[in-house]
Amino acid sequence: MRNKAGFTLIELMITAMFLVIVASVSIPSINTVLRARDVDMAVRTVVWEMGRARQLSVDRRRDIRVTLATPRNITTAQRVGSDWTQVSQVELPGDMEFRIESGVPNGPSGYGILDPINLCGQHLVYFLPDGSAIAVTGQICSGVVYLARANELETSRAVTLFGSTGKMKRWRYVEGLWESP
Repeated sequence: MRNKAGFTLIELMITAMFLVIVASVSIPSINTVLRARDVDMAVRTVVWEMGRARQLSVDRRRDIRVTLATPRNITTAQRVGSDWTQVSQVELPGDMEFRIESGVPNGPSGYGILDPINLCGQHLVYFLPDGSAIAVTGQICSGVVYLARANELETSRAVTLFGSTGKMKRWRYVEGLWESP
């Protein structure tokens, strides 16, 4: 009688073919998931950096400036005397950019869509030690930042800033409407 320990060559080939089929079906799905993750991470990055700047301002009792530069950079700086010292600089993840995709109508909370970064008409905002946000002119600054992947309307997102409190709100564009997730 023969000892039947182990696998036959046919069993191993069938298993290998099964694994190849599963991998070929799942790779496109993984790519879709990773691209969607970049969209969410871009919004979180904007909210995180601006929220961190606000908190630094409160904690350190100093003015903190956040500059958003197209296509995808966020720089935070702290006022030291009359100079500004850079605290951090980050880039949006993946191929996300500060941009407004064509076809997006009115912005969330009544903000327009003239510029992808519209913080009181500027690309920067100052957080004060009381947590509020102001413009270069010293006025309370509320505004909106739009993000999207080029030529992909469904990736459109926005972050609104309410200057008197320094609080932010996330938005996503879904079927012609801005929704808060």
